[in-house]
Amino acid sequence: MKKNRLTANAIAAGCYALLVGIGILGINFGNHWDEILFTQSAVQQLLTHYPFPVSYLYPSFCYYLALLNVKLYGLFYHVTDYNSLMGDESFKLFSRIIFLSIS
Repeated sequence: MKKNRLTANAIAAGCYALLVGIGILGINFGNHWDEILFTQSAVQQLLTHYPFPVSYLYPSFCYYLALLNVKLYGLFYHVTDYNSLMGDESFKLFSRIIFLSIS
């Protein structure tokens, strides 16, 4: 019984790793029209220190995940000017990997 569960967990982990790996290979697909909206909303919240999104255009989960992306990227790469993230290609890829890994 335990051996079957271990095998099932190993297969599930392998499938997840395969799908994330394939997703990372195709992560740099160019521009997407709504990525800037996620980033703008999160950056605006950080700059104004207002605890809620400025508009509820998207589901709250996506907003808070974008906010987490901005904060993590700022911590890892010592970003002081969050407005500079809007056109930053490395931030875009970082954000896509975070979204991909939880989907």
